[in-house]
Parts: sequence; structure tokens; C-alpha cells
Amino acid sequence: MLKPGSIQPREYQAAIVRAIGQKGNSLVVLPTGLGKSIIAAMLADDALAHGKVLMMAPTKPLCIQHARLMAATLTLPQDAIALLTGETGPSQRKREWRSAKLVIATPQTIRNDLGSGYIDLDDTALILFDEAHRAVGDYAYVQIAKAAPDTALLIGLTASPGGSKSKIEELCRNLRMPNIEARTESDADVAPYLQPLQIDWVEVQLTPPFTTMLANIQALAVKRLETLQKWGFVQKVAMLPKARLFELQRAIQKADDERKWPALSAWSGLFTLSHAHELLETQGITPFLRFIQKSQRERKSRALKTVVNELEATGVLPSAIAAELTGLEHPKLDELKKLLASADQTYIVFAQYRETVKRIVAEINKVPGIRATEFLGRKEGLTQQKQAEILDQFMAGQFNVLVCTQIGEEGLHLPAVDIVVFYEPIPSAIRTIQRRGRAGRTKAGRVVVLWAKSTRDEIYRWVEASRERSMKAVIEKHRSGKRAGQTSMSDFA
Repeated sequence: MLKPGSIQPREYQAAIVRAIGQKGNSLVVLPTGLGKSIIAAMLADDALAHGKVLMMAPTKPLCIQHARLMAATLTLPQDAIALLTGETGPSQRKREWRSAKLVIATPQTIRNDLGSGYIDLDDTALILFDEAHRAVGDYAYVQIAKAAPDTALLIGLTASPGGSKSKIEELCRNLRMPNIEARTESDADVAPYLQPLQIDWVEVQLTPPFTTMLANIQALAVKRLETLQKWGFVQKVAMLPKARLFELQRAIQKADDERKWPALSAWSGLFTLSHAHELLETQGITPFLRFIQKSQRERKSRALKTVVNELEATGVLPSAIAAELTGLEHPKLDELKKLLASADQTYIVFAQYRETVKRIVAEINKVPGIRATEFLGRKEGLTQQKQAEILDQFMAGQFNVLVCTQIGEEGLHLPAVDIVVFYEPIPSAIRTIQRRGRAGRTKAGRVVVLWAKSTRDEIYRWVEASRERSMKAVIEKHRSGKRAGQTSMSDFA
């Protein structure tokens, strides 16, 4: 049962729940901040009369937030709600799974316990997949959906299902969800609950020290591209995005003649130079130098050693070291300091790389009134317990700026955030929507995207915009198909 007065469902939330009751397994697509968790609680309330409820989310901090909401919303005793993650021992997880009515868990934990036979899903009435857009490839959600009994109701929750028709169809197939219940910002029943969101693009220009170093790095990359072109692996000499570089690597690995090993060596140097180029033009001197210095320490291959030697010989590395000593940094950092004008506001700053996050925190903490901390993933050195502590401290006002890597993009309930800053555009519609959704949740918000002119920042800006338009068009086409009587993703093309 729902606790009296704990939630007051909005009409669109109630309508989605009614539609699910009629149509079964569904992917719920709803803009960030419009209460997907409330829909989950309403569905859980109905399902608990018939069996166990399992709700999954990608990270422990997000699982903790869901557990708190469910405990505050449902009339379940505390011992009937279990929070299961990899930090809980297997025997304890097994006991808690058996005794709990509602389980909140990370998907990796559930997949592992299913594989080990510690748990089964036979008596599960409802399975909720939060941040459902992750259900691609070999992500744990895919295996769990396959293992779910036909009697269980499967519900996916996301603000951003994907940037293309094929991605959305893959998602629905993997999660066994033929139905999509979607709302967009323009829907009449949703619009009254949306807060104004101002989006500003702030352009910066790279200074001559940057452009000179970048030109030298590109020249070194072009030498390798010319070699690969001569050997027939590339058609034209042009800097390649990471996805194309990995395609090139796979093509070289398939070669069965004498070209293979020297081509792989050339590719290795090209990949290192491409990454170095990206760090310097979009992140700054310090992230670039830390990457090169790490490469210097490792030097695991001749190709890597050659790259480092060439960066030294062409003056790139000495110039970068001199720039760091004089305090020269990416012009984005100066713009960021200007943005942090009010100590009375709260900010989330997103950056792609850990070294960038650390550099940003060190610099902006020099700004009067700014209290910044980093929020990193477990792979980047932060335990899940520490992540939860940082979020609690941020919401309590101990910090007013949270500087995040990708870990901060999904699902965090931070209603007090006034401004979200992208340190760089990213070419993913899903991740852009997730980042943007951290602002404007309960009050007017602002999003600021920093971008360097004539760099890959500019390319990523337009790539992401195109993918987001495509995603919205696919969802709208599906909705139009439903109104015409179609019922599944395969009914529209």
C-alpha cells in the first residue's frame, strides 16, 4: 500500500500506469525530473500483492536514492526492503533476497547471483530497469530480461532511449518491451510541470601556443595515415574519430599478409596521437601532459616510445611543460571561473576525463565563495560509500559545486542545482539529455556548454543535435503509429 499523502500522482503518471496495466511490458520515456520514480512506486504498489518487486539501477548511490523513496512511499516494514550490491556478501544477499518483498539492486549483482544460483526470479511480479537505455550489448540488463519469467511485468525507465530507430528497437527487443509509453516536453499534460531551462553555448578561441602544438601533433598523425593509405587501409588522409579508429584497427587485424604488424604499429601511434590531440584541444595542458607522462613511464611498445620521442623532438612536449609552469591553461577554464559568479547558487560541472575534473576542482576552489569537490566513479578511485557521502554533503550545502565525470549523468536526485556546465559537448544524445536533466528539476535552471571553435567540440555539437532530433522523431513516429492502431516497434519503419 502507498502511505497516505506520500505521493500525489499527476495525470500523465496515472495515465502511463493505466496504459501499462492494459498493454504489459513497456518502456517508459519521460523527460528528466518528471517523476519516473513515482511511476515505479505506483507500479510496485500494485505488484506487491502478487509477488516480489525487483528494481535495478546502474550505481549504488542511485540504488540508495531509490530505496529511500520506496521506504518513504510504501507501507512496507524496513526489513521487507533489501538493498543488494556487490559490497554485500553472497550469503547475506541470498538471505535478504529470500526474505524481502522489495529488492533494490545493481544489475551486475543480480546477474551474478542468477548465474551462481543464489537467487531466481520465479516469484517476481515486477522488474524495473532504471536508466533502461543501458540495455545494449552484454550489459547485465539484457541477461536479466532474458531470465525473467513470462509472468513478471517488465518496465524500463529512461529519459533518452537512443539516437536512432535501430538503437531504440534493439533496446525494446533486449528488454522484451513491445510497448513504449512516452511523453515529450511539448505534450499538454506534461508542459505545466516543466521548469524553464536556459541553454547557453559559450565559445572560446584557442590561443597560438595551443594551435602550434596541435598542428605539430596533427602532422605526426598524418605521417602514419599516409603510411596506412599506402598499404591500402585508409582511403584518404584525414583525422579519424575514435569509432573509426577502432574500425580501422579491426580491419588491420583481419589482414593475413606482411602488412599486418607494421600497420598495427602505425595504428598504435596514430591512436595515441589522436587521443593526445583531443586532450589538448578540448581539455587543456594538464590533462594532455598527464597522459603523455603516463605514456613515458610505460613505453610498453616501440610505437609508443616513438610517439613520445617525436613529441619531444618537435617541441610539443617542451612547450606544454613550459605552458604549465607559467600557469597557461585551456581558455575554457577562465570562462568557467567567470560562470561561477554567485556563491549562492549550486553547480554541477561535467567533464569527460578524471584529470580534467581534478584540474577544474583545484582551480575553481581558488574562486572566492566556491566550495568544489570531485565526484568520480569507482574505476576512477571513489568507493560507492564515498560517492553516497559526497552526494549527501552536496545536498546539505557543504559544497556548492560538484565536478563530475560520466558517473554524475544518470538519475541523481539533486533538486537544488541551479546551473549545469558542460566542459565540452559530447556526441551522444543519451548522455547530453542526462547531463542537461540535472538542472531545471524543481525550479528554473540554466545549462552552459563550453566549446572551442574549429575543434572537435564544434563537430560534436552538431552531431549530438542531429542525434537528438532523430531520437525525438523516432519516438513521435511510434506514438503516431500507436494512435493509428499499431502496437509494436516493428510496426513502423
